[in-house]
Amino acid sequence: MALRNVDITMKDSTTSYNGQSGITIIGEEADWPTKVTFEGTVSSHHNKIDGIDVGDRINAYDLPPPWYAQVNVNGVLNTYLNGKDGLFIYEEVDMQ
Repeated sequence: MALRNVDITMKDSTTSYNGQSGITIIGEEADWPTKVTFEGTVSSHHNKIDGIDVGDRINAYDLPPPWYAQVNVNGVLNTYLNGKDGLFIYEEVDMQ
């Protein structure tokens, strides 16, 4: 699942057993940051790469870093038993 927009709310969902990362939050430039709010219980587990990947640019436009993302958690966020990291934040991402 790739998330890229100014106001996204993900509520009570499970993203599991994917061949890549479960949830990818694609950062954007400072004037148009990607903003994601997790509400209720959100789980991302048993994915091949990361449970939640913040700042991935593989499928996004070719913009130079830094990229900007805002992630809010208003509930329970579970990420476990993934191939690499539960939560991976790219070094070029400026978390607001």
